[in-house]
Amino acid sequence: MHVPRDEAKGNPFDHPLERQKNVGDLPAQRSGALLRHDVERVLTAAATRAMGIDSAPMGNAQLFEADRRALRLVAQSGFTTEFTDFFRIVEDTASACGTASSTGRPVWVSDVAQSPIFAQTDSLEVILAAGSRAVASIPVASPAGQLIGMISLHHQRPIGWTEERRLELEQFCRSVGALLDGMIQSDPGER
Repeated sequence: MHVPRDEAKGNPFDHPLERQKNVGDLPAQRSGALLRHDVERVLTAAATRAMGIDSAPMGNAQLFEADRRALRLVAQSGFTTEFTDFFRIVEDTASACGTASSTGRPVWVSDVAQSPIFAQTDSLEVILAAGSRAVASIPVASPAGQLIGMISLHHQRPIGWTEERRLELEQFCRSVGALLDGMIQSDPGER
């Protein structure tokens, strides 16, 4: 998983996390003040693990910025600079992640080229040029439903997700959301 260069101050995510089985295996957090870096680190590790669950060759993690009502790319794997530049900040619904952000529900696009979400948008050209033909965007939210971030998984050919796989990914993202919410709630600076 790669952290966008202008966001990175040394990349603590260089090691693969493919053997992690659940949220309990994600990196332990420092006690004391919660830094945005901690949330980004957990989202990055979670995206790497979700890619493993889904056997996805490409993926990304985004942090929700409530003040802007936007998703900000914090890590990615397998994408071109054109893709990361285009999707660095997502503030609309012309993408799977933007739609999932606005609805609060996972979005499963089995064929990007045929999806109404991408129809006649600039994002269609960018996502196809990056080699993505199917994408799942799954919100990472607190147990109360507050959006914290987004994990998106991309495949190089159209696919259909089984109900079992969808449930596994959704449950994983709910677990990550609960973990992050606990971190945020325990930080006195975030209350």
